[in-house]
Amino acid sequence: MNLQHGHSFCTPCLSEWVEMNHTCPIEGIDGQLLTKAQFVPNLAIRSILDQHEVRCVHVKVGCDWTGRLDALQEHLKSECMASPVRFRVDVS
Repeated sequence: MNLQHGHSFCTPCLSEWVEMNHTCPIEGIDGQLLTKAQFVPNLAIRSILDQHEVRCVHVKVGCDWTGRLDALQEHLKSECMASPVRFRVDVS
């Protein structure tokens, strides 16, 4: 995640910091007050991460899928036989 003035951080770390301190972790108390609404996605880093080869999160219970990070959610929803998401029943 980027802040509007250009500093980049991972989203969980930045969120936790801003909740407690309300400032940029680099500029500290000398910087402007921040809210999560001022977070800007870092598209360059997201693109690099999305291309990264990953294994299924259910590898320990038998899923041997590997693929790009940006394909993992679709695998979990529609292909992974070990994913609890696939076995939910619609009772409506």
